[in-house]
Amino acid sequence: EKAFIQSLISDNPYASQDYINFLSTLPQDQKSRLLYGDWDYSEDINTLFRYDDIINSIYRFEPDLSKEKYMAIDVARMGSDQSIISIWVGLCLIDIKVYSKLKTTQLSAEIESLIKSHNIKRTNVIIDETGVGSGVVDQVNGKGFISNASPLSGENYFNLKSQCYGTLSRLFQEGKISINIMDRSIVEELTQELLSIKLKNGDNDKKIQVTSKDEVKRILGRSPDIADSIMMVMFYHIFNNNKPTGKYQLAFI
Repeated sequence: EKAFIQSLISDNPYASQDYINFLSTLPQDQKSRLLYGDWDYSEDINTLFRYDDIINSIYRFEPDLSKEKYMAIDVARMGSDQSIISIWVGLCLIDIKVYSKLKTTQLSAEIESLIKSHNIKRTNVIIDETGVGSGVVDQVNGKGFISNASPLSGENYFNLKSQCYGTLSRLFQEGKISINIMDRSIVEELTQELLSIKLKNGDNDKKIQVTSKDEVKRILGRSPDIADSIMMVMFYHIFNNNKPTGKYQLAFI
């Protein structure tokens, strides 16, 4: 007594052209499903994030103000013009700040202002210290993040970055992440970036590794700076749940 009548996004006269354009930028499997209505596709075994998990995380829950607050900063590199700051309450992403062509001293001043306005502990501020980021780490006395550092625990990851992205993927799948961001363009950019993060050699038994930033940049045509910023916050989730020993423990004494 039921029939399924397929309609495509292009059949909707009220559909946003910006949204249609966004769908055309998705990886092939998501584009086939959402733009062309082709649900008979094979999942990419190297896919780390699923479109549905990301979309279902948008305003999944309200921030619990009893939780710790965190800040992560992806600092613009040579030839790049954007620095990204993400602000969290627990596992709820409450704000994304995008800054263009700031000097490190100017970016540090913005970070200091946000630390005060959100009342974030300085030990809960993590900064990508690759390249010019090391100067920002020194200026704000935050925690430095090194992508190629060893994983925090004994899990089978190639490096810290891969461990953090693996943890972020799992939390999305478990419905424990909430993206509470009003700016639709930011959410769309973040979605594109996460869908472009793949497992490197995901079909073998070597240590788990994600594709390099340069490879993702080649696919997207830009650097996945927003995704990298939210990935870094996973350092604290991993640390708090695994209590690793050694040099990382010293940073929290």
